[in-house]
Amino acid sequence: MLGNAKHGNALSQQEGESMQRNRNHFFVAFGLSLAICSTAALASLPVPPPNPLFTALEKGDVDAVRQAEMLLHAGPDTRALDDAQLRYDAPNLLRLAINYENVSFQQGAPGDLLMALRANNLARASALSLGDANTYLKEAIRARAQLLPALTKSIGGVNTFDNGLDTEDLDGALRKAPKVSVSWKAATETVPFPRVSTMPPANSGPMPSIKIGDHTVAATIVTSAVTFAPVWITTSPGGQKSLGLTLLVKNMGTATATYHGRSYTSKIGLYLAPSVEFGPLVLHDVAVVVMQSDFIPPEIVIGMPMLRRFGEVTLGDNQMTLARAGDSTCKPGVPLSFASGPDLNGVMHFPASIGNKAVTMNLVSDSSTVFGVRPGFSETISDGTQVDLAVGSWALRYRAVVPSSWRSSQDAVLGGGVLKRNTVSFRFDTPIPTICIAKAAHG
Repeated sequence: MLGNAKHGNALSQQEGESMQRNRNHFFVAFGLSLAICSTAALASLPVPPPNPLFTALEKGDVDAVRQAEMLLHAGPDTRALDDAQLRYDAPNLLRLAINYENVSFQQGAPGDLLMALRANNLARASALSLGDANTYLKEAIRARAQLLPALTKSIGGVNTFDNGLDTEDLDGALRKAPKVSVSWKAATETVPFPRVSTMPPANSGPMPSIKIGDHTVAATIVTSAVTFAPVWITTSPGGQKSLGLTLLVKNMGTATATYHGRSYTSKIGLYLAPSVEFGPLVLHDVAVVVMQSDFIPPEIVIGMPMLRRFGEVTLGDNQMTLARAGDSTCKPGVPLSFASGPDLNGVMHFPASIGNKAVTMNLVSDSSTVFGVRPGFSETISDGTQVDLAVGSWALRYRAVVPSSWRSSQDAVLGGGVLKRNTVSFRFDTPIPTICIAKAAHG
């Protein structure tokens, strides 16, 4: 919990001292086309010891979050922060996290300083998800110049980012990074892409076009995990220059990608794009994340940080509709929750049922699978078993894929293959985000 003495959860001096060399690097796994599997780690800071609320937030378990808040006597600021994190409401999360950081830092006890650092992590992650390099860099500068020295003075030890944010010229980067701004060309736009139903397995999900600066490129839509910034780019060294990107921070983290059975590790860089245009939305002076590699094929990925900018996003077999405000006829939807640590590195998931058993599920849009089940979920479900699946009012009887290995924390996944005969709508402009699946008109 992002609590402190005022809100009833200050850490003791002993607990603070036990954390002085703790590094908690957060990893996100997401599938890219061309069979790339990647993990990425952003700069981390010393964090408070785990507690039930942290665990519940990392699972996106709303009921467990509420129980932990009651158990820990969480104050209204903590509950508001938790709600924003569970909904992946980055604008509110950014504002709330900075306020929490200020209050905790002013109180100044070791536990409060650790809470201020956790709030700083949340603020930086929220800013990055909004494409706001300016605020991201200001928060990184504050952590390096103020929070980390205060923690070192309070409990000793060595407290750092443990990567390029420790050594790079962040003030110089800030001078090159104006605040991100947003404009809309229209209220809604339908963006075409090659039919998912005719794609080879290596490119199995929606791949619409986006415009980065003056360059129009195809991008992979990834709904199952976070890309940190609105756009994630994998390119060869020097490739970012062709897109007109400006380097801000050369080493803000690392990424390891597995391609054809071999693993390759590269640094993640923070860059500024003059603009990114996606459907009716245009982001100006927007932060993007770049991984340079001589070994991994070039890839541009749009993830939940970009999709969450819209009021409603509807995916189909050969097009997606991007709307500033929701107007969905796909009802009823089921609630979406976001599971994450303070780097906002988790996944969106939703309730479903297999047979009569309740499950949690996510949508892996860049997978050709229609429906996969976690090994060991049920003794009666083996690979190829016909099962009844329901998400809200939508139902499907289908053969389950039960793979030998499983990376998702959820019980089951829907893959991009479901778009061949169905549409999937995300509604983001409601108090609780929802997902709705419906049979396509041509299905």
